[in-house]
Amino acid sequence: MSLRVTEANYPEQVLIYATEHYPVEVLRAPDMCPYDLARHGESYAGVQAMVWATHAWINPDTGRTIMEEFADERVKNEKLAARLSRVREIVFDEFSLIDGGDADIVRVRAESGGAEYEFRTKSVYKVLFMRVGRIAAAIHPWYMDGTYKPAGLIQPLGKG
Repeated sequence: MSLRVTEANYPEQVLIYATEHYPVEVLRAPDMCPYDLARHGESYAGVQAMVWATHAWINPDTGRTIMEEFADERVKNEKLAARLSRVREIVFDEFSLIDGGDADIVRVRAESGGAEYEFRTKSVYKVLFMRVGRIAAAIHPWYMDGTYKPAGLIQPLGKG
């Protein structure tokens, strides 16, 4: 019997799916990932390489990401499946924090290209991020209003 996939457990469930269906790619994720993640520490690099493998790596045989396949095959909730299928638009970058916005929103500017994004976070983390001024993260569209959600780890970088 498979566990019902929810918004709370999908990160763990997609990793289980990835290791079942793509064990070689999971093991090679740190070498395959095109981003220089190691400069932010070994733990950050390991987690974010898996995020890249599940969210952004496109299987050349299917033209789809692991997350898209997982959403189609394992997620029964149509709204959640649709959200998971959109995470291909993930952005890996270093971000400068612009302002805090609403209670749980942080507005950031990508250091590569200067695009601005808003993402949701817990208020305790928002205070930390605003204090350090720069973060390394992966963010992707998630909420209906266009707000992004972080994936994996967020690494505070300090003032730039």
